[in-house]
Amino acid sequence: MSDLERRFANAVREALHACHTLGYHPKVFEGMVTRLGPLAAAKKLICSGAIEEGLERLKKLDRLELSVEALALRPGFRDLFSTAEREAAKWKLKQMGWTPPAPVREEGHHGEEV
Repeated sequence: MSDLERRFANAVREALHACHTLGYHPKVFEGMVTRLGPLAAAKKLICSGAIEEGLERLKKLDRLELSVEALALRPGFRDLFSTAEREAAKWKLKQMGWTPPAPVREEGHHGEEV
């Protein structure tokens, strides 16, 4: 596991902890993380064509930033996801009425945006 993958795994754990604090226990996703690992679980959810129950629950809690879709769009994690995966994440969040924060330009990406 690369350092970037470790940082992503930590971000997923932090998001799950925040969900638990809110009284939401995404057991299906937690099972996927256990079986597949955080990155593979995130990619599987992002690439599914459906809007998952968990995403709807996070919308009701007004905490879509805790979703794997939002994590995938963080500039620091962009290299873990393909353009198609990031576009799918953006599409799902848009369907939920959430727009990710403005893209942040990072050194080393030569002006590329999220």
